[in-house]
Amino acid sequence: MATVLLVDDSALVREKVRRLFEQSYIGWNVAEAVDGRDGVEKVEALKPDLVVLDFAMPIMNGLEAAAMIKRISPRLPMILLTAHASDILEKEAFEKGISVIVSKTEAANRLVDSARILLQYGAKNKTTSASATKVQV
Repeated sequence: MATVLLVDDSALVREKVRRLFEQSYIGWNVAEAVDGRDGVEKVEALKPDLVVLDFAMPIMNGLEAAAMIKRISPRLPMILLTAHASDILEKEAFEKGISVIVSKTEAANRLVDSARILLQYGAKNKTTSASATKVQV
């Protein structure tokens, strides 16, 4: 059973994304964190198979958390959810270890598919860092 860690400061967004994962694929265990710092702590404690990070959060944003998570678990795939995608953000996100960026406006359409691909990619490539490679979805 794969564990997905959702990191978002909005309880409403966490609930919607949790439901999306739970309704889309049986067998995913979904855990939650309320900000980037909490997310980093939960990565250490839970050892998830995938992390979904919100970009804009208090205390520690998604990119700051991604950089710390990459140091802790270099092969852990991460998806960044953002309302404001740009080429600059994309470049920085991939440098920090983000595997896929999903716009919040298209989250329902792409998030679960991206998660499935990253988890399959990681299972097939245990020796390759999924977080260091831009994965096409």
